[in-house]
Amino acid sequence: MIILPAIDIIDRKPVRLYQGDYAQKEIVGSSVMELAKNFEQSGAEYIHLVDLDGAKEGKRVNHEIILETAHALDVPVEVGGGIRTMAQIESYLENGIDRFESYYDGFDPYAIATRCRTAALMEVARTSARRAERIYARADLAVGSRESALHRRYLNRLSDYLWAAARYLDAVRQESPSAAPATPRLKELNAVNPMSLSNVKRFMQALEDEAQRRGLQLVIAVCDREGRPVAVHVMDEAFIASYDIAVNKAFTAVSLKMSTKELAKLCAPGGSLYGLQHTNQGRIVIFGGGVTLRDREGNILGGLGVSGSTAEIDTMMGDVGEELFLRMQSR
Repeated sequence: MIILPAIDIIDRKPVRLYQGDYAQKEIVGSSVMELAKNFEQSGAEYIHLVDLDGAKEGKRVNHEIILETAHALDVPVEVGGGIRTMAQIESYLENGIDRFESYYDGFDPYAIATRCRTAALMEVARTSARRAERIYARADLAVGSRESALHRRYLNRLSDYLWAAARYLDAVRQESPSAAPATPRLKELNAVNPMSLSNVKRFMQALEDEAQRRGLQLVIAVCDREGRPVAVHVMDEAFIASYDIAVNKAFTAVSLKMSTKELAKLCAPGGSLYGLQHTNQGRIVIFGGGVTLRDREGNILGGLGVSGSTAEIDTMMGDVGEELFLRMQSR
């Protein structure tokens, strides 16, 4: 167990509040830095600094004394109070702060990101960075060079940044009305011709709703089983370049009868289809976001192309679209 001595700060001075009442405070030391150094000399492994002025006003107030104190200590420093934006988190991390109490008042720092895929991926990256830090420390234990200490500190800061970024994204998704977890009510597609223009428009609207809930601006393209475009939907603020990419992803998926993610593996150096992306006038796309659209018997009806974010997120949204298309077909 690690005990974190905490120093509450008001007007650059260390204080103690009576039952959390700002009007009833007691100055408990001559300076924040001196008190923090005393804790460090007494064996503290972490120091927790709280900007009470910042917590009250909703912005950083005592950040200068916090950074001065952090730079004077050899132990890691955790900060809370007045942190409301990702830029503030990044500023603290870049200037030597190791950890954050919370991003939001009342926010559970141990909550697992579940509403935002990007936050979940950052959690995975964070655990990998932390694991790398431990492995590095064990392997380099006997050396103890200044360079190795800097490397370990970098890995530590990287994992802290990923933690803070994941918490921020997950908190934003939880507070945003567009991120409501409710599953949209889906209108079934006409069983006679699921790839008719009216059906495709209904499907694309459902997929756009999913993208909006995730805060994404995408281009969504659907083609028929012959690779001919049926409809292309451009969301507000989507990248101009995403138009052609989405159309070509849909074409690639239906013409090769596989997702562009699967194709990427085959087109890698040494793969059985290496170089295929240079054929068909450059229309073959070999990164995620293109999937086939099938009926419930597995027959290919068309292709879907999604573009506008990272390859990972485009891949995810392509998978979401593939599932939506199946769900919307009449049972």
